[in-house]
Amino acid sequence: MVQDYTVGLPEDGSVLCRFWGDECVAYHDLIGATHLIADAGAVLFKAVSAHPMNRAQLLAELSAAFEFPDDFVVADFFDTLVSNYQHLGLLAVTQHP
Repeated sequence: MVQDYTVGLPEDGSVLCRFWGDECVAYHDLIGATHLIADAGAVLFKAVSAHPMNRAQLLAELSAAFEFPDDFVVADFFDTLVSNYQHLGLLAVTQHP
């Protein structure tokens, strides 16, 4: 995945999110699928639910919300998380050159 991108909910309004504490339920209206999302995923969805954010902003949100071990590569984990949610159609990702 490219290292510079912006993440948001799909612009067509097909994904609806509801938040409870550190959990999120995301409903994909076009395919009728409901996903229970917790922890880092919920932080991600809460951050982009208001407006799209770039990778650096989202990494800062994630790093502020959790304490990671020194040897944990947060950026790699985050990129995989975004890619997985994008594959499910829950997130829209715009890559920047």
